[in-house]
Amino acid sequence: MTGTGQLPKFEMELFRIADPEFYLIPTAEVPVTNIHRMRSSMRRTCRCITPHTPLFQAGSRSYGKDTRGLIRQHQFNKVELVKFVKPEGSYDELETLTGDAEAILQALGLPYRLSHSAREIWVSLLPRRTISRFGFRPTALPEISSCSNFEDFQARRANIRFKREGKKGRSLAYAERVGLAIGRTVVAILENCQQKDGSVTIPEH
Repeated sequence: MTGTGQLPKFEMELFRIADPEFYLIPTAEVPVTNIHRMRSSMRRTCRCITPHTPLFQAGSRSYGKDTRGLIRQHQFNKVELVKFVKPEGSYDELETLTGDAEAILQALGLPYRLSHSAREIWVSLLPRRTISRFGFRPTALPEISSCSNFEDFQARRANIRFKREGKKGRSLAYAERVGLAIGRTVVAILENCQQKDGSVTIPEH
């Protein structure tokens, strides 16, 4: 948890069991990163891993009406995409990860928007603009996927390095994408695909 940056800063966001040294993982990047911890012989240009794990997020800072139900789940399963890459290719991989998230939403016909920071791209669903006569009100849906380039931050903390020919080992870069949040995706389908008679047309894909 320390190697991936959850501890000590985000301790209050985590579920901890009776022994204070054990936490439930909030994201698959924790075990995946530690599989390679202390390694210095990774020679591949890019190592891609797709974990499917149960996750637990306490969300102690959350408040309001959207802290329960499908919008804000504290225990859920999630598929993630994790890439260990050489530093010079990390931003290309970030764009590829974002394109994967967009392709799924485009196939489902769901409206979305992208928000950018220096090293992260967030994919957020857009609410339906109409209110049906059956009272199904549109919700301002939160982030559904995030694509991150941690550069060498986590690799340095976990001491994950690679060797260049004739040079000493250097820290790998680390790119990661959260797969679409299933609960929120279901809400978006219900919100965008409801018909006038109250039925929901499920997207073909």
